[in-house]
Amino acid sequence: MAPDSQSTVPLYILIAQDFLGLSNPPPTQTDPSPPSTPPSPAMSSTTSKAFDAAKSTSQQAKNSLMTMTEETSSTTSSLLHQPYTRAALPFINGGLAGMTATTVIQPIDMIKVRLQLAGEGAKAGPRPSSLQVARDIIAQGKVADLYTGLSAGLLRQAVYTTARLGFFDTFMNLLKTRAEVNGSQIGFAERAGAGLTAGGLAAMVGNPADLALIRM
Repeated sequence: MAPDSQSTVPLYILIAQDFLGLSNPPPTQTDPSPPSTPPSPAMSSTTSKAFDAAKSTSQQAKNSLMTMTEETSSTTSSLLHQPYTRAALPFINGGLAGMTATTVIQPIDMIKVRLQLAGEGAKAGPRPSSLQVARDIIAQGKVADLYTGLSAGLLRQAVYTTARLGFFDTFMNLLKTRAEVNGSQIGFAERAGAGLTAGGLAAMVGNPADLALIRM
């Protein structure tokens, strides 16, 4: 009787192989995944209905947004074409333009005033330049001083420039309408008269704000 092959292997070698995991474990069999079942017709119908409902809701929201945008645009357009709005637009545009220009030019105007004060009474000797005055103001940490009197300047522009440009545009529209009726053109004298009249009326209206600006 032939001896078993494993019986010839020493016992301590078998124990070492088992301890080190060198023995080949029997292969494990994995269960095959169950076949996927096709969706039922009821599930497909429910998914299609949900997709159609979501698409319909999205289209309704888009249509509502477009309707609101058109209504807002038409309301704004109708408001701008009202007679009182068209009459007030020249005054509003003139005031906004003057206030914006004052805000931008205020630092330069302040440097001009500082130069005038620095050169007042000095008949000899070097006079500071505009860059030196600006550098001194910034070096002293008084950048806000460049906008000193801005509130009075904005008030002046809100009154004087609003009235001047608004009156001038109103007068020019009246002259243009009369020229179209008479079949003629606006001459230089009419333009000059409109400008002088608008400037005089604006000076009368804006004189208190101009005085406040000079005092500041």
